[in-house]
Amino acid sequence: RFQRNSHWLGSICPMEEYEIYGYVTSSDVKILALVDRSGIIPLKKRKEIDIKILFTAVHESYVKHTMNPFSKIRSKIEEPCKEFEERIQAAIKQYNEAATIES
Repeated sequence: RFQRNSHWLGSICPMEEYEIYGYVTSSDVKILALVDRSGIIPLKKRKEIDIKILFTAVHESYVKHTMNPFSKIRSKIEEPCKEFEERIQAAIKQYNEAATIES
């Protein structure tokens, strides 16, 4: 799923308390994830594949949102957008659970 031409950027900005990961879609939409190093998921327990799965889920949610005939392409996603928000929350929950299981 993550081949040579993948849009995965990986860790782009490690900081003291957080680490920023990046992903770019084929339509040049940038998706960033700010991950707390010391919170729920300690750095050593976090797996790169879990973050890739998170980005894939977010990207799929974005694509489903933009396929809606009433949404404007490349426009800001504004409320009310309950379905999009629920998908993002489910992806985050899946990511957090995966890290908890691996510990």
